[in-house]
Amino acid sequence: MDNSLGFLGNVLTPSLLDIFKCAKFIFEIAGLKGNQLAFALDNVFKFYTGKSALEAGEVDLIAPTQCQLLTPKQLAVHFGFSNTKRGVKIINYLLEEAGYQYKTTHNSWEPSELGKPFAVLLDTNKKHSDGSPVRLLKWNSNIIHVLDGLLVIRKGRFNLAKT
Repeated sequence: MDNSLGFLGNVLTPSLLDIFKCAKFIFEIAGLKGNQLAFALDNVFKFYTGKSALEAGEVDLIAPTQCQLLTPKQLAVHFGFSNTKRGVKIINYLLEEAGYQYKTTHNSWEPSELGKPFAVLLDTNKKHSDGSPVRLLKWNSNIIHVLDGLLVIRKGRFNLAKT
């Protein structure tokens, strides 16, 4: 698709500022704010100009939380599971058993009330075969301290020595 603003045919071509205002309005309705909004608007800018304003300005945005977000696989690797598939199962089981997450009727993980302070549900740009959006549950790195304790308590139960 041509990135010029002439794609509207006989309709008055909007300015880049008009497009930005509309994009910002749509993004805010979608719940974007802070860094997400800045990155989304920068993508619009890059689509029409071919350049990223944030990259050109060498701008680094301060993350709203100062902890890394980790997937269960990353947590399994952190705890030294050589078999990450089994490690992911153990991590998910521990989080469920301790009341930090539960499985929905659609067989996906959701954070419980106890887990919400540690969890972030992300909407991805992917879709399941039924067309529903793929959501990704990540955990704030502070959950490592919780899992440390759970793994020590249950070490014999899972035979965790170099799994």
